[in-house]
Amino acid sequence: MVITTPWTLSAWSEAYTPLLKIYLLYLGVFFFGRHFIANLDSIVLDREIDMSDLKEGMVPAEQIVKTEGDDGEITYSKEGFALPNVLNSNIILGTLPGGVSKEKVAELKQLAADSKNISRLT
Repeated sequence: MVITTPWTLSAWSEAYTPLLKIYLLYLGVFFFGRHFIANLDSIVLDREIDMSDLKEGMVPAEQIVKTEGDDGEITYSKEGFALPNVLNSNIILGTLPGGVSKEKVAELKQLAADSKNISRLT
């Protein structure tokens, strides 16, 4: 078919143009749908809140990790969902399904007051 296409270009275009349009439409929908589904959980379920509004029992979607630089400066960064690692002492707030305890809420509010790195949480 590829070899004979130049001689039958008009017949080829009449037969395969609709199929090509459908294929291109499918590719467009597929790529849009893939990004939509990948971000659907954050569109529907995530809500960013201030640390001052954090309450007991809320379930975080991100974990807060303490990082110490070469110069001894301690910074806090937010990372996406990860399975809980209780052996890692650098994780300040994990993504446990039980929610945040009252003690952890007080600790996080104090950290937010001391540091501007973790003022907002998803």
